[in-house]
Amino acid sequence: DLEKHLEEEHHDLGRGSELEEVYDISVPVWQSGQRWGSFRVGISFRDRVADNIRSVTGRITFLGLCGLVLAVLLASIVSTLLVRPITRLIAITQEVEKGNLKSEFHFPRHGDEIGMLASSFSRMLEKLKEGYERIERISITDALTGCYNYHYFQQIMDQEIVRANRYQHPVSLIILDIDGFKSLNDRWGHMKGNEVLKTTASVIANTIRQTDILVRYGGDEFVILLPETDLEGAVKEAERVRTEVQKRCVFVWDGTETRLTISIGVAGFAKPPMDKAVLLEKADKALLRSKGQGKNRVEVTAEEG
Repeated sequence: DLEKHLEEEHHDLGRGSELEEVYDISVPVWQSGQRWGSFRVGISFRDRVADNIRSVTGRITFLGLCGLVLAVLLASIVSTLLVRPITRLIAITQEVEKGNLKSEFHFPRHGDEIGMLASSFSRMLEKLKEGYERIERISITDALTGCYNYHYFQQIMDQEIVRANRYQHPVSLIILDIDGFKSLNDRWGHMKGNEVLKTTASVIANTIRQTDILVRYGGDEFVILLPETDLEGAVKEAERVRTEVQKRCVFVWDGTETRLTISIGVAGFAKPPMDKAVLLEKADKALLRSKGQGKNRVEVTAEEG
């Protein structure tokens, strides 16, 4: 019987760190009851095992790479949808905390919770900006006439003097007040006096250049700061203002016509050194001369030297 003579041999041959598995199958060959030899076959599983290992290793590597790519994509999505908006929101909040309400705040995303939070914060910031700008305007504006106030004049005057000295540019100053305003106020009352102040300020504001700065200095006294303007140009503007006020500031109360006039003093610097206090003093002295010499006129304090 062939099966009785089937011999199976299993050899484990160690080669270094590799494990080689070989199966030998030997079949004897008989003829007339005499064994002539045997037929032997060796089967090695080493290559098949190695292939399987390589296949499994490749799959594991592929899955690992896929996992890594997926993790990067998820991190990018989380960063775009969550981390960056929150970081931007924190940065804007810190700027607001410092008092910087002029930061631009753009948030294009809408619909999700982060977008809703950003939209709410943006609306709140806009209201804060509007409130801040309103308070800022109030702090530098005369409530009655709409001109700049004394506090703002001191700040802008300092800046212009520094700039004029640095770049050696001329700067001039006009000081004026309304002739007979106290008598007018006493006769017609403070309501009419306020009307006079508002009308006079409006006429002056519409006469001067856009670069000039009109200030209510106090009471019925106004100041016009003229950057980049020499004394000759300032005198021309002062005369133009005087003429317009006399022509347009006409009031009729209880059938009585009242025509306003103003007295003006002018001073200026053409070159350094320039000093705010000196410029104010020169313009004020010119105003006093104007009032002392009959009012409704322009007087000038010339620059020394």
